[in-house]
Amino acid sequence: PTGLNSAIYADFDAAVALAAKYDIYLDFVLFNAPSAVPQSWLTDSNHRTALATTLGPLFARYANNPRVMTWEVFNEPEWEIWNNQADLASTQALVKAVAGSVHTNSDALVTVGSAMLEGTGMWVGQGLDYYQAHWYDFMSSGGWCARCRDYASVKAEYNLDAPLVLGEFYAGPDTDALQRFEDFYSKGYAGAWAWSLM
Repeated sequence: PTGLNSAIYADFDAAVALAAKYDIYLDFVLFNAPSAVPQSWLTDSNHRTALATTLGPLFARYANNPRVMTWEVFNEPEWEIWNNQADLASTQALVKAVAGSVHTNSDALVTVGSAMLEGTGMWVGQGLDYYQAHWYDFMSSGGWCARCRDYASVKAEYNLDAPLVLGEFYAGPDTDALQRFEDFYSKGYAGAWAWSLM
C-alpha cells in the first residue's frame, strides 16, 4: 500500500455530515475480513507497517470530529481464522499496527467486530479500546449466549481488559427489542447496536 485514493473522502465527509445532522456516532469498518486485503499485507511485516502508515492521513483527517467514534479494523475475522483461511498471528499483528496508527493520528477508538463472544479473547493485547461481539438468537445456549451472561463472566473467561459492546444483534418488531437493550445494559455491557439490515 502506497497511498489513499482521494476520492474516498467525499464518501467519508458525507457520512460525517449525516452523522452531525442526525446526532449519531459512527463506527467505520475498514475491512470486511482478512481476505479483503492482499495476503502480503497480513503476512509481511513491512507491508503491515506500510498499510498502517498509509491509513494515517484518513485517521488524521477526522481526528477532531466527535462523530467518528470508532475505527473497526475487521468485521468478524474469526470466521476466516477458524476456517484456516487467515492466520491468527498475522491478523493480530495487522490489527495492532492499525490500532497504533489510529492512536497516533486521532483520539478515536479502535475495535474489532468479533463474530461472537468466543472471538473476543483473540484481540486482547492488540491495542483495542473496547471489545465487540455479535449476538443473534441462534447463539442462545452455552458460552455463546451474550443475553444469558453478564459482562463480568465474559471478561473473566476471555481475560478482557476493556469494555465490551454488542456490536450486532437482532431487534426487529417481531421480538422483545426494548427488553434486549435493557438486559444488555443491566448485565454490564458498554453498549448494544441493533443490526438494522434485518
